[in-house]
Amino acid sequence: MAVGPTGEGAAATFDGSKWSPPTSLGIPEGATAVSCSSASFCVAVGGRQALTFNGSSWSAPAEIGTGRWFMSVSCASATFCVAVDNAGEAVTYNGSSWGQPVSIDYPERLVSVSCPSASFCLAVDFEGYGLSYDGTSWSTPFKASGNGFNSVSCASASFCIGSTEHDETAYIYNGSGWENSTPPARLDSVSCYSASFCVGVGEGEAVTLVKSRVVV
Repeated sequence: MAVGPTGEGAAATFDGSKWSPPTSLGIPEGATAVSCSSASFCVAVGGRQALTFNGSSWSAPAEIGTGRWFMSVSCASATFCVAVDNAGEAVTYNGSSWGQPVSIDYPERLVSVSCPSASFCLAVDFEGYGLSYDGTSWSTPFKASGNGFNSVSCASASFCIGSTEHDETAYIYNGSGWENSTPPARLDSVSCYSASFCVGVGEGEAVTLVKSRVVV
């Protein structure tokens, strides 16, 4: 599933061989992020709104925020998703409804969140801080990078990669701390399928990380 800001937000699905025509999502501000836990469940966010996909159609948009812009969403399953906004708030979905926004990093701009399970999420902000979720509560922000993050992806609670906004540096989270890694290009986004395979894109290039080494 891919989403974009065109019109009132658009979504397109890939079936393994081709992309569908774009479908309007009805979000006035456009869609900024999407996460799918299976072929029959996705969540898209944009502006202050979110909507779900059941495998064939999208729900109507529901307002879940408090006047902020949602930047990222991650779903571990059809009964657990987290969306974060640009005012340091997180909102959790339980399979039927969204909870109240919780301030976890005020007033920083949260830019990305990744939840490999309902008991672990990692969120990062524009100032280079990270916050972890243990299934009950969020940690205090901890400094991870000298530059602001723009993306994070976690394969597990002990393996995440965060890409940064201004330099060719990525950071690997091992469950307790961070270590630097240097991809051959500045990355705008990264996605990890496992601790031994990630793909990052940026500056018109794609790079892969295999067995904790970044390669072209």
